[in-house]
Amino acid sequence: MRKLRLLSTVIAVAVTATIGFASMKSVRRIAVTALVAACVVGVPLATALPVVFAATLKVCPGCKYKTIQNALSHASNGDVIRVGAGTYHGPLTIVTSVKIVGSGAKTTIIKGGGPVVAIGTYLGSSQPTVAISGVTISGGFNTETQPGQGGGGIEVYPSSGFKPGGRVTIDKSIITHNVQQGTTCGSGCGFPQSFAGGILNFGN
Repeated sequence: MRKLRLLSTVIAVAVTATIGFASMKSVRRIAVTALVAACVVGVPLATALPVVFAATLKVCPGCKYKTIQNALSHASNGDVIRVGAGTYHGPLTIVTSVKIVGSGAKTTIIKGGGPVVAIGTYLGSSQPTVAISGVTISGGFNTETQPGQGGGGIEVYPSSGFKPGGRVTIDKSIITHNVQQGTTCGSGCGFPQSFAGGILNFGN
């Protein structure tokens, strides 16, 4: 029992340092519950320690974040960005592993940009894992001409050496009315080319 009390105190300190609870007593109660549950199901203590918490960032006219890009700029890997009903301006650049969750494809609109949503860094050494759901992405007009670039709605950039880029999941969303402008392909090639009006995916 003495060891259990000592371990619960250690966990309580970790919880306090992580989420800033004011009451040590309430934190210790949470820690004991977590420790007992971990022991019952056989979870290693290191796994049970509550070291990292994903944050939820809310975007809406009356929220702390008024734009999706502002929320993205403050997000960390694993965070969730919940977007309320409304029309939000693109372009968006996503370089962090996050989930973007709209209120529904008919009510949360992301509009404009070239592309509207760019995921990852062009020819970057590491790329994010991104999930998008419950939004409509429209009104994109992309004029990029570099190899591996294009896509009026969503563009998932390739990694260094044109290897596969980020891992992207899109669910319960609408991608419509996006344009990739046709371009010439350079000297010695006189025909126009255009890649992916909706999505250009170099990801996994």
